Amino acid sequence: MKSNFDKAAETYDENAVVQFDSSMLLASLCKNTIKEKPKTILDVGCGTGFTTLAIQKLYKTAKCTLCDISENMINVAKSKEELKACEYIVCNAENYDFDEYDLIISNLAFQWFDDLKTFLQKMLSKCKYLAFSILTEESFKDYAKLFKINNINIWGYKYIFSENFLKNLEKQSNVLEFYRKSYRIGFKSAFEAAKHFKNIGGYNSDLQDGSKNEIVSILKSYRGFMFLDYNLALVILEGKKSN
Repeated sequence: MKSNFDKAAETYDENAVVQFDSSMLLASLCKNTIKEKPKTILDVGCGTGFTTLAIQKLYKTAKCTLCDISENMINVAKSKEELKACEYIVCNAENYDFDEYDLIISNLAFQWFDDLKTFLQKMLSKCKYLAFSILTEESFKDYAKLFKINNINIWGYKYIFSENFLKNLEKQSNVLEFYRKSYRIGFKSAFEAAKHFKNIGGYNSDLQDGSKNEIVSILKSYRGFMFLDYNLALVILEGKKSN
């Protein structure tokens, strides 16, 4: 996964149109839901800094820290003038011992985590509010159908949002906001859709060479337009440090 995002750092900003828009939406939900202005903010899985850029416009005096597993992504974020004063952490967030923050925010990163339940419990103990977006199980169904018959896991995602996921969240914390949002992007071919995933780092790099060759063959054999449906859940939770 790390190598995928390292390779995609230079092409991410021009291709991650959904990630950009959802970061703006997540920031807006925070503004409407969180009544106190956070003084410290942590952006987990920050990528090239979309979410911090959005949240900084709302909380101009907040001290922001950006965290990502990809050093290349972090370097792109550091190069942006608006993010020069931020602090940065290059790490696997699941294994890192974070400080406490008023707000922890994450945009479309949690589906890559190995043990999200444990991570959320840890982070809720370190913040007043936790806001995140995550892919739902309805995402990319048309694209996935191309590979399902061959039992190929093209994603590598560990967690996809479901109703059971939400029920478990409600047991862990007070859910302050729950919102769904859908995006549809069209491509002239399945192969172009695959390039989109590669350009944002969103693909399974653990596939064996045989499976990779099979995927290329399937993509090339598909004729017609391909739609990618991003279906998101956006959630704001009350952390243990909330008054």
